[in-house]
Amino acid sequence: MEKYEYKVISIKSDAWSGYAKDDYLQILNEFGTDGWRFKEFVPGYAKPKGAPKGFEILLERKIING
Repeated sequence: MEKYEYKVISIKSDAWSGYAKDDYLQILNEFGTDGWRFKEFVPGYAKPKGAPKGFEILLERKIING
């Protein structure tokens, strides 16, 4: 049976524009070189007043010899 491990990367967004503060494509490429693959974007988590402060990226990697 195949086994997988998962990693969650939090990406903050600008409070005014809503755009990501980090270059998430660069982050995906960096983790991709280590065998991680993109699984899913998780919608923005919110500040106390409800304004989104970012989103999360879920990555997946097959466990070899585990």
